[in-house]
Amino acid sequence: MDKFQELENKGRTLLKSFLDQIGATDQQPTTDKFNPVDYYFTYKGKKVVAEIKCRDIKYKDYNTHLIEDSKLKALLKAKENNDCDFAYYINFFGKDIVY
Repeated sequence: MDKFQELENKGRTLLKSFLDQIGATDQQPTTDKFNPVDYYFTYKGKKVVAEIKCRDIKYKDYNTHLIEDSKLKALLKAKENNDCDFAYYINFFGKDIVY
């Protein structure tokens, strides 16, 4: 497993733990390493598509966190194509901070 896949798995594990705690349903991580989005789920009856990033804790207090233009476009396209209500850009910092 390469470093990219390790970070992908870490992000998906952290997100699943968070979603389980808030009662999200229909959790579906994407399976292809090159999929442009990472996760689909339903929360309070609303369908969500998400892009996940794991970041070093030292970046937690920055006042901005960027998303690549291509990632944003892919996220919005997935929202539209999959009839999602929301598109979330989820950033994890360390093991227990999520924005």
